[in-house]
Amino acid sequence: FYSIVVDPPRKRLFWLTHRAGPESCQIGVVNYDGKGARVVRDRLTDAGGLLVDSEKQRLYWTAADPGRGFTLRRANLDGNAEEILVRGLRSPARLTLDSTRGQIYYHDYDHVVSVPVDGGQERHLMQCSARALGIEPASNRLYWVTDKAFCSAKLTAAEIATSDVRVEPIPRPGSVWNVVTDPTNAKIYWGDGH
Repeated sequence: FYSIVVDPPRKRLFWLTHRAGPESCQIGVVNYDGKGARVVRDRLTDAGGLLVDSEKQRLYWTAADPGRGFTLRRANLDGNAEEILVRGLRSPARLTLDSTRGQIYYHDYDHVVSVPVDGGQERHLMQCSARALGIEPASNRLYWVTDKAFCSAKLTAAEIATSDVRVEPIPRPGSVWNVVTDPTNAKIYWGDGH
């Protein structure tokens, strides 16, 4: 599996398989107990960045739009009602959801970008090469990992509106590869090279 995300209210896992070639990726779902496995979207090209919004009952992912770059898409949890929210992306990845503000954050080529969950105007928040993104809505913090640092930024309404985000490096030894936040328990987790 290329990506796995959880849908706690329904006790399900969604997965994304990523294979080389046109229309060879799939999004599937299975119950926590391993029963009810099925594919909800298939024939996707170069899909990645799977995200579930349990509250709004939506799936989000990125996929190629042959000849036009990449797209950010969404559908209902059953895979129906697919929509393209953003077109013309260069290399989107690392989707993370801020359900408090109704925003999706992602990395596209050399920028961290936000877009409303229902589509709309993209906002380029900062220029950086992020390997991972995580949001912690209670403290208004966006976390990300670059090749050289583990960083965070406090996101205020003004910063999001003006893209004037102040970066705060977090001292960490080693090579950080991923970052995940747990807003319920006010925790942040990361994986490093040690």
